[in-house]
Amino acid sequence: AIALEDSPNGILAAKRAGLFCVAVPNVLTGELDLSHADLPLSSLAEMPLRDLTAMVEGRLKRAAREPNPH
Repeated sequence: AIALEDSPNGILAAKRAGLFCVAVPNVLTGELDLSHADLPLSSLAEMPLRDLTAMVEGRLKRAAREPNPH
C-alpha cells in the first residue's frame, strides 16, 4: 500500500501503519519538514502513478528477498 500525505503528522501515521509514504506538500504545508517520507515529491506531476507503483513494487520485492535481521 502507498500513502500520499501532505503533512508531518500524516507521514508519521503512514509510517507507523507500515505504509510506503509519498509526501506531496500543499500550499499550507510546503514549508514544513516532510523529509521523513519514503519519497518526498514537490508535486504529483513529478512522477506518474505507473512509475510510482512500479518503484514501490520493486522495493517490496527486494525487501522480501533480504534476510530479516531480527
